[in-house]
Amino acid sequence: MNRITKLSVLVFITCLLFSLYTAPVFSEPNVKQPAPKISPIETHYDFGQISEGINVEHIFKIRNTGDSDLVIHQARGS
Repeated sequence: MNRITKLSVLVFITCLLFSLYTAPVFSEPNVKQPAPKISPIETHYDFGQISEGINVEHIFKIRNTGDSDLVIHQARGS
């Protein structure tokens, strides 16, 4: 190869390696994606003393404090 061709190849490889090395530096920072976040209004409830065989219930309220829709599938009580 002549001298100009060798120099061109060397410059090309240098530019390629430089671009691969500096790509993470110049890329966009990690952008947080919108996501739901479930936040209970109350975290516990004391039923007090309950006789055996008595059914009791309590509704726990939750709030979506995230920045996307909160979708609940197949919720079941214990």
